[in-house]
Amino acid sequence: MKPILKVAIVAAGYVLAILIAWAAVAVHAALTSGPAAQASAGMSAFGDLVLFVLVFGAVSLVPTGAAVFFIFSRIVPQAAAEMTPTVHRLRKRKNIERASLGCRIRKIFHRIHEAECSGAIALIETTCYDCACPAANAR
Repeated sequence: MKPILKVAIVAAGYVLAILIAWAAVAVHAALTSGPAAQASAGMSAFGDLVLFVLVFGAVSLVPTGAAVFFIFSRIVPQAAAEMTPTVHRLRKRKNIERASLGCRIRKIFHRIHEAECSGAIALIETTCYDCACPAANAR
């Protein structure tokens, strides 16, 4: 498949997602065009915006998935073609010993303890109550 056709398919998918989201907002606006929606037009418009974003986001997963498929379907065969039998033989699994999960967790919990020393942090002032008070000798 030619690259321009792949780009056209993905672009058409996004245009279709915009049209479906627009149609969902139009249907919602037609169903909720009563006096309550007229009285709170700002909240109704925000609800329409949220509906548009949600529907567009859900429907646009399809062209995004197609774009990812088109990108990786081109990369993987090239990598497989470059792999020769000698390279494949060199990539055998080695017997590598690793620490168990319990050992790793014990190491993490072993290092959790209180600070060994304490001190002030430079350039940090404590909060104080700076209110406007009457002068001491106000006459």
